[in-house]
Amino acid sequence: MAHRKALVTLAIAVACGLAGSPAGAASFDVAIFVTERDAFVDAYKFWSSEVEKRTQGRVMFKPSYSGALTSAVETLGAVRNGVVPIGLSAASFGSGAMPALGYLEAMGGLPNDPDGMQKALDAVNQPLADMLQKYGVELLYTQPTFDLVVVCGNKHLKAVSDWPGTKVRAAGRWQSQQVLALGGAPTAIDPGEQYLALQNKTVDCALSVPTLVLSLKLYEVAPKLTSLRQAVNTSLLVMNPRSWRSISAEDQATMRTVSTETRHRAVARMREIADKGMADLKALGSDIYPLSDGELRAMKDKMKPVFDKIGEGAGDAGKPFAAALKQYW
Repeated sequence: MAHRKALVTLAIAVACGLAGSPAGAASFDVAIFVTERDAFVDAYKFWSSEVEKRTQGRVMFKPSYSGALTSAVETLGAVRNGVVPIGLSAASFGSGAMPALGYLEAMGGLPNDPDGMQKALDAVNQPLADMLQKYGVELLYTQPTFDLVVVCGNKHLKAVSDWPGTKVRAAGRWQSQQVLALGGAPTAIDPGEQYLALQNKTVDCALSVPTLVLSLKLYEVAPKLTSLRQAVNTSLLVMNPRSWRSISAEDQATMRTVSTETRHRAVARMREIADKGMADLKALGSDIYPLSDGELRAMKDKMKPVFDKIGEGAGDAGKPFAAALKQYW
């Protein structure tokens, strides 16, 4: 019996070798809260493919989509605690623990054009990496989110006067504060529950972006779409420090290089994806209204005091973020 078990073990080892797994290869689970088809996965697929290729298979990844490993709101903590080696999260899910992330969560905290976005993300990358490291996770790359929209069942939110009394799903503390500043009633709902909330009129509207409106099919229950012409809620790919240290210095350097390339590539790609998303939504029947310059300025003026509140809570950690980003508020 022992001999037979040994043969089975040897057969499995040979099969793994034939499958192309190099000796000493490390494979890491990756928690991704969106679906595999969602546009937010584009950057991850590029990053993981390039890392696997350039490390010659010494570093590999096993993604799990749609929150199968952990929920969106729990990803940062799960990575920090080692429950999940790598996870895709967003600024809104960490701004409670790290108030300076509020600058990357809030509506209009970053510019909505690709050139400006590139400069802004480059400027805050090191302060962000330092802050996340103190929290207990390693930053791999950031990815922007262009073209914030608000989808509603029966009205557009054009002027500031349209917001009072409207129940709006917002992602995170600071988006909620901005909705309050506009006179709305913010509601926190998990991304996957938005469709039913809009259908059942638990909320009147939801802040979102074109790709998520498409993947979650929110356009079916909220056909009135207002384009707010602002960026929002930067996403982050982060890694557990113990898992990070298990990788050789050479492969860490490779991962850093690919991460920088991914951040730069993601700006152009997410701009293209946002444009296509808006076109696709129009083709599916969404009634789209883009804010005028005047309406945009009035909205930003009402929300601007929220950035001062973020600064009060962020302290010294928030100063480099504010210095780099305040020109866009």
